Amino acid sequence: MRTLRRRAATLLALVVTLAAATVLAVDGPAAATVTPPICGPGGGAGDFNGDNIADLAIGVSGEANATGAVDVTYGSVDGPGASSQLDQHWTLASDGVPGDNHIGNELGSALVAGDFNGDGYDDLAAGAPQAMVGAFTGAGQVLVLYGSRDRLTATGSQLLTQNMNGLAPGAAQTGDEFGHALAAGDFNADGYDDLAVGAPGDDGGAGTVQVIPGSAAGLSVIGYRTWSQDSGSMESSRESGDHFGWALATGRFDDDRYTDLAVGVPDEDDDEFRDMGAVHVIYSSPGGLTDAGNKLWHADLAGMPGDAETGDHLGRSLAAGNFNGDDTCDLAAGVPGESVVTSSGRSYPAAGAVLVLYSDSGGLSPFADAAPQYWTRNTTGIEGDPVDSAQFGYSLAAGDINGDGYWDLAIGAPFDDVTGHDEAGTVSVIYGWYVDVGLATVLKVPVWSQDYADSTGAVAGVAGKDHHFGSAMTMGNFNYAQGTNKDLAVSAPGDSGKGAVMVLYEWNNKLQVEPPAFGTIRITRYGTWGTAQAGDLFGESLS
Repeated sequence: MRTLRRRAATLLALVVTLAAATVLAVDGPAAATVTPPICGPGGGAGDFNGDNIADLAIGVSGEANATGAVDVTYGSVDGPGASSQLDQHWTLASDGVPGDNHIGNELGSALVAGDFNGDGYDDLAAGAPQAMVGAFTGAGQVLVLYGSRDRLTATGSQLLTQNMNGLAPGAAQTGDEFGHALAAGDFNADGYDDLAVGAPGDDGGAGTVQVIPGSAAGLSVIGYRTWSQDSGSMESSRESGDHFGWALATGRFDDDRYTDLAVGVPDEDDDEFRDMGAVHVIYSSPGGLTDAGNKLWHADLAGMPGDAETGDHLGRSLAAGNFNGDDTCDLAAGVPGESVVTSSGRSYPAAGAVLVLYSDSGGLSPFADAAPQYWTRNTTGIEGDPVDSAQFGYSLAAGDINGDGYWDLAIGAPFDDVTGHDEAGTVSVIYGWYVDVGLATVLKVPVWSQDYADSTGAVAGVAGKDHHFGSAMTMGNFNYAQGTNKDLAVSAPGDSGKGAVMVLYEWNNKLQVEPPAFGTIRITRYGTWGTAQAGDLFGESLS
């Protein structure tokens, strides 16, 4: 992922008013000219073989009675899946890979790319949060595969647990779910990506995050750190059931050169609202992450949009991105349990929302140049209507689709209904715009689904009941070397009961159904990956 980030050109909230819209250029704002910060993973795909084209890793956590697997297809000038001879299928039984391939491991539940050994090839970490460690079920493991000129390799691969030779500290216990969430970032600016691993079930569901440093030899025990809501001067108290570490994202949220860590705490309570959720941001320093200046963000704080409610689950998903083109990263957080009330007074429980918090030189703030935003399907400019239990914001991915230096945000609602199909799933993409605006609906925000079609064609596949299109997403330029514009891969792990992944290509500075030579493609299990089976959950995660 580092190689892609270096080349990057650089949520119901305040919507651009008509007056403001008339000031903006019809064809979009001028490209941002500031030095871009590193924001990620935020949904970023990796480049495992160093050819400057993004590759696509697909989690298959349901394979073989939930033993789990990871399938990898490599990007090319013809797009992913075009060079099937390069495809790889990884399990904990693959040659040279450490670990045991037990039923119920759920390998591939989470994925992240990062250059952990600094060799210029992205590496892949894959979570198996239900894996047994010793006598403890659901303690969790993480498999790390290293990149090379000849793709991902088992050489030097690692299996991380909470009590393996001290390499991911802490005692593994039943239900920890170590590996439920993953994020990569260079927290101490030493040139090596570090790995953050969420274990939201740790200590009765209070949750922890383990940070394992990168080095020339790969991930290392030296300098590791365990984070919880009891760490140092953290701004919140640790409680059972908070699930600290459910989601993770990394980005430079202030103006220093160190990458910071955002941690989702979707079941955080306050005195009035249970499971309202929160996001904890931990800032970095020359020595790596530090509790100095850490901040807990939730909807009950001054200046924050939205209303705190029981069951909002703020922080269920996270994505970092430079949405307003300045020199710091911004943060999007899913609020999938949010109830949305329309102007008629009709309430849609768990229709979902997304909070976007912008940053300035001192870090994330509701008083930054761009005001915080709260996006729902009831926001002016976003097509479609709120739907009960659609969970808009269940998944997020960020990246610069049109190459203008302003990052864009993809929002998944995998339990949305489509043309009579319950829980078929949809995706909305909001484009970035100007420093003092951020994300805006000046550009059309259609509702993408497997039934989406316009005058140029249609999305590959057909919407169906329980397809859950939008469950996971990732952005990367999958078909063009050296390109900065990003395509969007979207999973539907319930497609045909087995799972599928659709790739929507960028063309002419926006996502298109049928750009010249590259129509939307639908990837299913084939060839090297083995025969698709019911319950595979192909696409449970993407990177």
